[in-house]
Amino acid sequence: MLLFNKMITCLLFLIPVSIFGQVHIEGSYNEEDNTIIVTMDNEVAVAGIQFNIVDTPEAFTVTDVTPAFENASAFVFNSNSEGTVIGFSLSGAEIEVGSHTLCVVNIDLTSNYTEVTFENTVFADNATNNLTVTTGDPVIVGEMLPTSHVQVVHNSASPTVDVYVDG
Repeated sequence: MLLFNKMITCLLFLIPVSIFGQVHIEGSYNEEDNTIIVTMDNEVAVAGIQFNIVDTPEAFTVTDVTPAFENASAFVFNSNSEGTVIGFSLSGAEIEVGSHTLCVVNIDLTSNYTEVTFENTVFADNATNNLTVTTGDPVIVGEMLPTSHVQVVHNSASPTVDVYVDG
């Protein structure tokens, strides 16, 4: 009987994962348009999305977000300048199973370089079940500038200072 109880317990933990499916999002940077393109692979239909675009170090503000999938006109997408993106349908429409360009995020770049990640991801199906979400590698935005190192050497016995610059 104990073995049977353990089997039932294991099944109860595994069933929700298999029923609710998985979503994977990742992004790429389009330097020409100053946009981040967010793509999605989903195993189940998606009815609502929310995620944060996090730039480390802080180097841009979000100015607009546009849904880009097949029935995007049935959805409302919005964002704030800090990078929270939310999307849903008032008519009950869903993003069908498959691979899609989810949205295009317009940014106002204020620095030369940042790495972008997707955090606090909340995706749901039409029954409001939370979906498991994974994210891709960080998106590189801009170009990291070379760094220089300066070394100042002061000998207390001498009134002079030696400065060495590397880079």
